[in-house]
Amino acid sequence: MLTQFRLLVALAGCFGLAGSALATDFPISITAARIGLPAANAPIGSESGSITRFANWAPVYLDLDVTAAINEAAELVIEAPDPDEITTILRVPLNLAGQTGRVATETVGSIGYVRPAGVGEVLLTIRARDGGKALSEPFRVRSLRPRPPLSYVVLTLGAAIPGFDLPRPQGSPNDATNLRGGRIELARMTELAELPDQWFGYETADLIVLNTGTGSEAFLQGLFGEGSSAVQQAKRNALLEWVRRGGRLVISVGNNAKLVSGLPALQEVLPYSVNRSNPSRAVTALSLYWSAREASQTSTDSGSLAAKGSTFPAANLVAEPKRPARVLIPPADRKSEVGDVVAAQMAFGIGRITVIGFDLDRAPFTDFAKRPEFWDWILREGGANRASGGGEGKPLAPTSVPTEEEDELAVALRTHIDTFEGLPVISFGWVAMLIALYILIIGPIEYYFLKRILGRLEWTWITFPIIVLTVSLAAYFTAYSIKGRSLRINKIDVVDVDPASGRLYGTTLFTIFSPRIENYTLTVTPSTEWTPDEDPAGTVISWVGAARGGRASLLRRRYEYHSDERGMADGLRNVPIQVWSTKSFVANWSAPIAPTA
Repeated sequence: MLTQFRLLVALAGCFGLAGSALATDFPISITAARIGLPAANAPIGSESGSITRFANWAPVYLDLDVTAAINEAAELVIEAPDPDEITTILRVPLNLAGQTGRVATETVGSIGYVRPAGVGEVLLTIRARDGGKALSEPFRVRSLRPRPPLSYVVLTLGAAIPGFDLPRPQGSPNDATNLRGGRIELARMTELAELPDQWFGYETADLIVLNTGTGSEAFLQGLFGEGSSAVQQAKRNALLEWVRRGGRLVISVGNNAKLVSGLPALQEVLPYSVNRSNPSRAVTALSLYWSAREASQTSTDSGSLAAKGSTFPAANLVAEPKRPARVLIPPADRKSEVGDVVAAQMAFGIGRITVIGFDLDRAPFTDFAKRPEFWDWILREGGANRASGGGEGKPLAPTSVPTEEEDELAVALRTHIDTFEGLPVISFGWVAMLIALYILIIGPIEYYFLKRILGRLEWTWITFPIIVLTVSLAAYFTAYSIKGRSLRINKIDVVDVDPASGRLYGTTLFTIFSPRIENYTLTVTPSTEWTPDEDPAGTVISWVGAARGGRASLLRRRYEYHSDERGMADGLRNVPIQVWSTKSFVANWSAPIAPTA
């Protein structure tokens, strides 16, 4: 018995050594993963403190332990299910040459992206480029829980902004983390490396606040300085492209007005630029007037922003002759009282940029009695009205999933493109009746025929396959006669024209009806009647669908996003669509306007 015990111990040791050897075969170990925008109320670097939203692209950050030099090109492979439970694959190049020890992927200029379809699993693997060998074990993220489509996310760039608050209904708890019944959430990015390098990486955010105040000097220099690296310039371009495509950006300038005045790349996107010769002024008080929330259009809210026994810096904002902008504060009817411009706004592409001439992260604004009302105004004027409209009467449950609420227009569009004229939809009543008839045929009717009429029950070995084959062929040819043999596509194009920049911004929604089991490769390019660019860069295409569980199918069906040096996720390869089934997609693109004759 002792000998057998020693043998078992020896075998266990051998297997343990073998397991250890196998575990160290990979030169890279993924130690942590964070998906989404970092939540403002979570510790920096927290794995669970990130914000994602259904059907919105979100950045992926990895912490790696590189134990051996990587001498080959590597890539991050991101696998996540779509609403039809088909696995999607996105490949992101990684620059790991010469990297050893602890490495964060964002610090080497490589950020991946994922589009959550629901509560599900994301699989992350590092492999050699172009489908080569695995360089790490798969890392599974099982805690991904995207927010509903109607949630509203405010993202702060630069130093964190304390004291964000909104007006609350009478009797509601004074909880800074429970804004609008949990419908408004705050995110932050205080490190430049965290910023996405693709414009759609900001898709989760509804409003971005760029804080130029205390602690943001290095952040601003890296993002907008003339000495910015190529990686930093890519991050700047991604942010501005997000605004051009409909994003909303608010920039506060106060204490660092002199720094901002010396950043041409930032100055040229401000509605009112900062006076270069006299960037700021010291004031004892600012009289603020802004449109009230729940009143007629002519009513205003107001307050005196004053420092206690001292002065505070305010930016000297000046108009640019060739830059159309409107003054928000003071309003036209109060200009004689206030004089200096405090806030201004302009269109930027089909988005908008708002500049505010004082700091939102320091006194006296953090002590301002009407700070919640002013933040509410910022969300309405700088962001979207829906951020201030609803949610107070119906709090959002913490455990809710994206299936609870969807935008009515999005649901209507999805229903419209999924309806094909002349293609009948068989009702459930007919299907249930045919199933019941089939059960009757292969059950009681066949038994009665063989038992009572022929008296040969053993013939069921012949009649049963004949019935099954006959019904299957009848169903097949009937479906073909009803559904047809033609590939069909429903498509809606929404095109915004921006004459100021000479560009088009398009959104294309389309649904494919497949008459057979087929894999499709999809790209979207604008018509040459719209643009001279036959292959515009910056196109992004992905799935459309209702929020579901989001788990990958057991059948392991999958398709890939196409990515190259021109862009990421600009096409789809080998998308499986079953016979007589539909699948919906959306593409966002931008291109120069075709010159008129």
